Amino acid sequence: SGERKCEILGAAVLGVAGLLFLALLTDGIGGYDPTGRYIEALGHRENLFGRPGAFLSALLGIAFGDAAHVLYAVIFLWGLMLLSHRPLTGS
Repeated sequence: SGERKCEILGAAVLGVAGLLFLALLTDGIGGYDPTGRYIEALGHRENLFGRPGAFLSALLGIAFGDAAHVLYAVIFLWGLMLLSHRPLTGS
């Protein structure tokens, strides 16, 4: 049914938000990089998810900077709205 698909999509979106959260949270877990050079460290920094997590967090750092942390918050809220069957309209 349509409601079941919405719930499954909501759970998947929440999973993606969780993965983004952990990838960004554990970026450079081995130590602080004072240079902050995302391009040079693309995929080579330590991360909980290994190279894919390091690549994703570096890519988000290049695209959004520190505001990348807002991305997983918005995706998390979207997943919650899907799970609760609330539309994304303004009304």
